Parts: sequence; structure tokens; C-alpha cells
Amino acid sequence: MAVVSIIVPVYNVEKYLNKCVDSILGQTFEEFELILVNDGSTDGSPSICRDYAGKDERVRYLTQENMGPGRARNVGIEAAAGKYILFVDSDDYIAVDMVEILYRNITASDADMATCGLYNVYQNRCIPQYEGTEQFVCGTAEAFGLLLIGEKIPGSSCNKLIKAEILKDIGYPEGIVYEDVGFHTELMQTVRSVHVDTTPLYYYVHRENSITTRKFDSDAMMFIYAYEDTLRVVEQKYPAILPEARFKLIWAYFAILDRMLQEDRYWKIREYRQVRQYLKRNTIRIMRNPYFHKARKIGAIALLLNVRLYRTLTRINEKRSKGLFS
Repeated sequence: MAVVSIIVPVYNVEKYLNKCVDSILGQTFEEFELILVNDGSTDGSPSICRDYAGKDERVRYLTQENMGPGRARNVGIEAAAGKYILFVDSDDYIAVDMVEILYRNITASDADMATCGLYNVYQNRCIPQYEGTEQFVCGTAEAFGLLLIGEKIPGSSCNKLIKAEILKDIGYPEGIVYEDVGFHTELMQTVRSVHVDTTPLYYYVHRENSITTRKFDSDAMMFIYAYEDTLRVVEQKYPAILPEARFKLIWAYFAILDRMLQEDRYWKIREYRQVRQYLKRNTIRIMRNPYFHKARKIGAIALLLNVRLYRTLTRINEKRSKGLFS
């Protein structure tokens, strides 16, 4: 009987899938099942999945018409036999002892969820989301605040081992973009204790045309709306972490502005003025907020002076973070 169910939604990732699955099957922890959910792939991904299922009894292969990653995760949740569930994205990979460490932490502390750190993997660089190694157990509000800051608890849904009974109860959002935001807002109202381990064990691969890196379209505004919903929940239930929730909403505005500025004629985007004005109105709040890094605060001042200056600084910082130059 599997103790941990690992769910991997699969959609047109034949280039990355072997590395992902091999990193899971090579885990030092052996009492798991791997559920590969094909979400209507049109490339060679289904064949790869079937091959693994035929060779390793721990692998289960499920398939559906293309309905998005949210539905694929729910199919996996419904089929999961384990007491705990872990999501892994099919273009990412995990450290050989990730499941062992998360399982040890969640059982030792009897927590509802155990988290680990992650590496951001770019073409020329692999950097941890958080510098430093810490381990502690915390309650709902503190964990929610750390999740919103996004360093000690990164905002991916894939660096968390969660009790299956919780996921079977709340499910995963379907048919929306940026579903991780709504998922975490619901999840953090349900868990009562979290074992936090900042050791980076998950490798998050940044692809060029992923939903978070491609150029702007109006659907991207859903990112802001999702964090507005989160802020409303925090205002009603967790007022102690309002600074963190306000930080995250402003951060979302920055993320969307940065995507807009990838366009040559960004000033023609219908929502551009709204986003820029929001950030300019919040300059003082940005400067006073302890969670914004120095580079972002400098960017906020630059935005007040000249958007082209802000655009230049943002591109320099992005290239530096990806290791394109030192």
C-alpha cells in the first residue's frame, strides 16, 4: 500500500518528462505511487507514460481529454491511495531524498502539511529561492504569511506534502489561470499546522513560453484579481498578516507591469495605465514595506520618474537573475 501519492499532470512535455519521472522513481523513499495524468497530449508524452507504467508497478497511468492542469490534478487526487499527496509538474524534477525528508517531517510533527525550498532553474543558472536553511513548525496564520512572502515557503503547489484527506475535501481549482493562488488561499484556511523546511529540494524549471514568462494578454490580469481575493480573505480571517497580503498584491501588480513592458507598444495596452497608476499611488507603501527587496524599491522610484528607466532596470535585473551576465 502506497503511503505517498505523487501526482504529475502531463501535457505535451516529451522533452522534459523522462527527467521528471526518473527523479521520482529514484527516490530514497520507496512507499509511494506515481500517478501520471495525461491531459490530452498531442506529442509523444502518452507513449512515455505508458512505457513507465508497463515497466514499474508503482506507476499508474490515467488519461483525459484536454481539460487543464487543475482537472488533471483532481483526477489524480480522486484516484490517490496514499495518506499524503505531493504534486510535481512534468517539466520540473526533484531531489533524490525530497519525499523521504518531507514524509519524515510531516509524520514527526503530526502536521497537516510539510514544505521544502526550491531551486529556480534557468538556462544558465540554478539558484535557491531562499538563502539559508531553517526548520520549524508553525500555525495557520504564520504559515499563510510566509507563503505570501514566498521565500521560506515558496508559492508553488509542488513543494508541499499534504494530507490526502484535506485535498480530497477542498480539491483543486479548475478551468482558470493562476490556479495556484486560489488553491493556496483555500488550502491555508484548512491546514492547522505546517512543518517548514527551507532546504531546496524541488527544481522549478523556468521555460521561455510558460504562463508566467510569456508576453502580456488580458487574461494575465487574473493574477491581480486572484490576490485581491486573497487579500479579502486575510482581512476577514487573518488580520495579523495584512502586511504580507498587501505586499503580495502590490507584487502581483509589479509582475503584470513587467510582462506588459515586454511589448514594444506597451502604452497601447488597455490595462497599462491602471496598473502603472496603482503602483505609483503605492510608492510610499512600497518603500516602507519590509518584504520588498532593495532592487524593487529602486524600481518603484524609477517608475515615478520615467517608465523607460524602470523598464531598463527591470530588464537588467531579470538578466542578472537568470545568469545571462554577472
